[in-house]
Amino acid sequence: YLHHLIKVNEPLGAQAIGEHNLFFYLSMMQTIREQIRAGSFSSWYASVRERLDCTDAANPPKPPRRKQAPFHRGKYEVIIRQDSGVASIRDRMSGETMHSSNNPAEEASLLYVEQPQLSRRFAENLDTPLVIWDVGLGAATNAMEILRCYERVSQEQPARPVTLISFEYDLDSLDLCLTHQQHFPHVRHPAPHALRRNGQWRSRDGRFRWLLQTGDFFEMNSDVPAADIIIYDPFSYKVDSACWSANAFRRLFGLCNGKSIELYTYSASTAVRAGMLAAGFSVGQGAGTGQKRETTVAGTNPDCIAPYAVAILGDAWLARWRRSDAPHPFDISDHEVAEFRGAVEQHPQFNAVRVAFA
Repeated sequence: YLHHLIKVNEPLGAQAIGEHNLFFYLSMMQTIREQIRAGSFSSWYASVRERLDCTDAANPPKPPRRKQAPFHRGKYEVIIRQDSGVASIRDRMSGETMHSSNNPAEEASLLYVEQPQLSRRFAENLDTPLVIWDVGLGAATNAMEILRCYERVSQEQPARPVTLISFEYDLDSLDLCLTHQQHFPHVRHPAPHALRRNGQWRSRDGRFRWLLQTGDFFEMNSDVPAADIIIYDPFSYKVDSACWSANAFRRLFGLCNGKSIELYTYSASTAVRAGMLAAGFSVGQGAGTGQKRETTVAGTNPDCIAPYAVAILGDAWLARWRRSDAPHPFDISDHEVAEFRGAVEQHPQFNAVRVAFA
């Protein structure tokens, strides 16, 4: 009947739909108040969020003819997997796709939220700020999983102050996600839009700050607060090769300035791990995700990564590294090989492992 009234332009149709919408929102607000009083708002919100995200425009009887925003920007493009319907960002020059084999949000949650135990750490040391560097903002998947974790914790109890600093030199992939947020649920939140518009966002309680640093990570503003945790997620070796060089890891270790800092990355490359070891990092095996059997956890000392790594690399890894066809990053020249290999061989963590197992 409502369809008929709208079809014939009967004013009663608009009036009835208006009353229906008011009733819907008043009822929803009443339910929200009840859930808050019962202390169950978080679980209720999780159960209805997907349904509330749906719009009538998703399945119109006659799809309106609209000018569709392009699915490419700069060197990036949006691709939607046929098997799962999950959208990802692909680099058009290299052909590589961000999180090509699994759901980006699931990988971000496992590697960069669950592995460093952020839920627990957000709820502890309430007077001590926690600083996280997000190196390689990309489509903001990692950053949004960190923010969602903070929101879950802060809804249940007080949370410590958190500063999340995202570094990115090319914002086209983020812009694509914001333009096509119907395909990227993780950006259906005010935070990434404010970050793109203003370069920063702050939570309502004022205890979570998200800052954007654009340009070369190694030329960053000296006023940036020192990290406690580094999420190291440049696009890939092909796209951001300079970020995976021995020089990059030396500079990154220097930026840690002797502080006890953890680093998490999706890469398990032998050359990458060797580059970190030669730079001075302690390196361990991280959790596997998707088709990756393992990833990497590193830190400025073995003690800071021991609670979060599956295992600290030891003699077995060292033996495999000696036989590897790619034992060092691409920027190690022939006359630097001997020095580089010596730095890896003599890394204190291997001596520590030998002592522990003796």
